[in-house]
Amino acid sequence: MNKDENTKIMPEGQTKFKKATRPAGTQTTKSQEKPANLTTSAHVANPVGVKTLESMKNPQSTASPENRKSPQTPEPRKAPPRPPMPGTLTAEEKWERADLTDSFIFYKVMTENPDACRRLLERLLHIPVKKIELTGEKTVEIDGPSKGIRLDVYANDRERVFDVEMQVRNTGELPERARYYQGVMDVDMLKSGELYRTLRESHVIFISMEDVFKKGRACYTFENLCVEDPGIKLGDRSLKHFFAAENYDKIEGDKELKAFLKMLATGKSEDSYTRELERHTAKAKQSAQTRRQYMEWDRALNYAREDGYGAGLKNAKIEAAANLLQKNISPEIIAECTGLSLAEVEEIKNSMLCAK
Repeated sequence: MNKDENTKIMPEGQTKFKKATRPAGTQTTKSQEKPANLTTSAHVANPVGVKTLESMKNPQSTASPENRKSPQTPEPRKAPPRPPMPGTLTAEEKWERADLTDSFIFYKVMTENPDACRRLLERLLHIPVKKIELTGEKTVEIDGPSKGIRLDVYANDRERVFDVEMQVRNTGELPERARYYQGVMDVDMLKSGELYRTLRESHVIFISMEDVFKKGRACYTFENLCVEDPGIKLGDRSLKHFFAAENYDKIEGDKELKAFLKMLATGKSEDSYTRELERHTAKAKQSAQTRRQYMEWDRALNYAREDGYGAGLKNAKIEAAANLLQKNISPEIIAECTGLSLAEVEEIKNSMLCAK
């Protein structure tokens, strides 16, 4: 029997045929080829760049096998750290830059080195101070709705009390703060039933980088005088002192005060006392505990500022709503424009009507 030469003789009953070859010069179209692993009955080519419905539902369906991830239980999302307010340094950046002009570092150095604090008082006020008792950062609370105060460094001897505040920038209200601090200190000092003459001499000291009064002086000291005759002093033994570090070069004759203010303004130490303060500052910053306390202190300050910012924004919205109500704008439009709820706008409207 003649057999095709392409046919292989197999055991009886079995014949295996070789795949037919294509004539030379012919091409196979995509419609004739069946893609590997294709399970559907038909296959339509997808133009490049066009998303299919399946790919939009399941983006991983179009990813390469090696990039596809097996289904996993999503990990619980952690709350992100509270970011600093815009334009502010992070706590780490503040810590790296902090020196004696930082109120926290100043507080640490003075409270942990009482003799350095005593000598600073002598240098600032030109009075002998033999021994002081340091309270550190003293908080004085006032009964009722009145505002309490937190004093940076509070010291006293038998005859006088001292509050020393390190102020980096001019807030525009330092004279009023000095007045309030001194009044609250008097209230705290005088116990019920005591005579007024038992009040001790009081000194409130602000060490500022800027010249609060813009008169070019490095030191300003105030006490109560008679307006009609400035030669007559009230004699209430309360004094307020403001030091401007930026004007250290205006000091003549007082080398000790000049050296201290120059160190604050430039970071350069020129005498044994300022070099001692530098060593105390470096030691404070080497402490892991001090660093942790600084971070907690800075975080608390930031939260307080943010809360104050939020309260101020809320007050601005309320004021805007009141102005718009006076112009007979509908509460619905006011709520949409200000971000207040309609109920809040209605409450503002009712309070305005009651006020009339």
